[in-house]
Amino acid sequence: MFRIALALFLFACSGHAAALRVQLDVGSIEHPALPAPLTKLHFDCALVTSAKVLSCADGTLRAAVQDQTVEVKFDGRLQRNGDWQAKAKAKARAMTLSELTGRYATDKLDFDLSAQIIAKAGHIDGKAQAALPRGQIYIEPVFVDFGAAPATLEATWKFGIAGGRLDVPQFEIVQNGVMHIAGRATKVMTPRPEIELQIEDLLLAPVFTTYAQPFLASSRLEKLSLSGRAHGSVSLIAASPTRIALQLEGAGLESESFSTGLSGLDGSLAWQSQGEGAESRLHWTSGHVADLKLGAAELRFRTSVRDVTLLAPLRIPLAGGALNIRQLAVQRAGQADMAALFDAEIEPLDLPTLTRAFGWPEFGGQLGGRLPGLSLKDGELTLSGALTARAFDGEVTVDGLRVLDAFGRVPRVEADIRLRDLDLAAVTGAFSFGRIEGRLDGDVQDLRLLNWQPISFKARLATPKDDESRHRISQRAIDNISSIGGGPTGVLSRGALRFFKDFVYDRIGWSCVLAKGVCTMDGIEKARNGGYVLVKGRLVPRIDVVGYSRQVDWNTFIAQLKDARNTDNIQVR
Repeated sequence: MFRIALALFLFACSGHAAALRVQLDVGSIEHPALPAPLTKLHFDCALVTSAKVLSCADGTLRAAVQDQTVEVKFDGRLQRNGDWQAKAKAKARAMTLSELTGRYATDKLDFDLSAQIIAKAGHIDGKAQAALPRGQIYIEPVFVDFGAAPATLEATWKFGIAGGRLDVPQFEIVQNGVMHIAGRATKVMTPRPEIELQIEDLLLAPVFTTYAQPFLASSRLEKLSLSGRAHGSVSLIAASPTRIALQLEGAGLESESFSTGLSGLDGSLAWQSQGEGAESRLHWTSGHVADLKLGAAELRFRTSVRDVTLLAPLRIPLAGGALNIRQLAVQRAGQADMAALFDAEIEPLDLPTLTRAFGWPEFGGQLGGRLPGLSLKDGELTLSGALTARAFDGEVTVDGLRVLDAFGRVPRVEADIRLRDLDLAAVTGAFSFGRIEGRLDGDVQDLRLLNWQPISFKARLATPKDDESRHRISQRAIDNISSIGGGPTGVLSRGALRFFKDFVYDRIGWSCVLAKGVCTMDGIEKARNGGYVLVKGRLVPRIDVVGYSRQVDWNTFIAQLKDARNTDNIQVR
């Protein structure tokens, strides 16, 4: 419904000019394009006419939106030849608005706007300045508090009347403590507008938290945080980047979801959508994966569209050694058909440091080896050769490694593992299981993991046939092995055997076939009464450890192992 009151006041008239005061009031205007109805519209200005010029001076346009008043002060001038110009100033104070669906809202928002427009010779030129000193605004899903970080915007534009082309030769955005960006835009009103941004200063923490993180909600990057500064340039066509060139200064990143982080990050980051690609060079002073500390390193790589190629070997110091990445090539990164090639070598790592960092039982010794021909294709991660590592003074080999849905929520792993000539003293020392001396071979065939948890395998651990090393086993180790096999515990702490700290053994062996959550166990040979021998003793006093539980729930078995590792030393009474 419209209510219009029009008043004309003749306040001056002389010769060739006349002045009128024009006033227009409108009760309300509603339209689907408006976020809310406009009410109490008021317009007035001093209309001055002459032979060549029509002007509207000292004008006021005022309207209410959800009981919040917006006022515009303006001056306009129209010449007989069709040229015209206008100046306007608008302001609002403590504006609180909300759109019906809740996608847009303001709270106590102040803004000031000034603009100037000149129409001449078939085109319209304009410039504007805006200030947002206080208040808050929400545009789904971004929330900005201008009270904490006031902003100013400036722009000039040109509009070709005949062709309908709008260009913005210059604009500048400054938000205190957040960003300073300048740029230009062409073909603004076309399907493919082009924008050039010159980033004078970008504070990564507030920019990412305010303008990027809301779009990452419910993703694995939701808990990513950035720090430091950046400057450089960005080109976009149709809102999609075509070129990025940034310089990072004292930057850092932290991903809670992936338990990784880098700090002291400096260098250049470049990307382009066409051509051979741009070279990037990044250097960091420190980092971490879980609690594992990473040393300083320099990364040189080339990017093009969705491809990334390592240009020089990357050496990352960690755990007293290093990871040497010789080859890394990623194609179609982020796509469903992403592919990658990876080749690396592990300089011997300190196992106690490595295992403590990941919260694992502490292992002794070192870990070294090679990661040959690791490739990713169609979401499947495969190892073209065998992964061989030195650990516990022996050799560990992983063969036939496949990781399906490697970056999905429920990855699946297939592999075969061989253990050869491991030092049992180092192994049992790592698990606080009780001391066992000797060597150990093992095979884990057809290993299957679902979401990194074992669901099936065929495992065998046993003394090597040609082992001539010293064979000793402690009371605690015997007691723990007996409990796992379903036998009695604490037997050795009673009677005459309590005076012996350890015993000589001939062989040790254990096997498990895991299927459907149940471990079917066996030993090195059969025993009487349906049992199986786990430890075969030698010499006097001879101790044989016999197991009787053939089928054990896997989760219960793991709990028993943990209890055995955490149990205090057996008390000899």
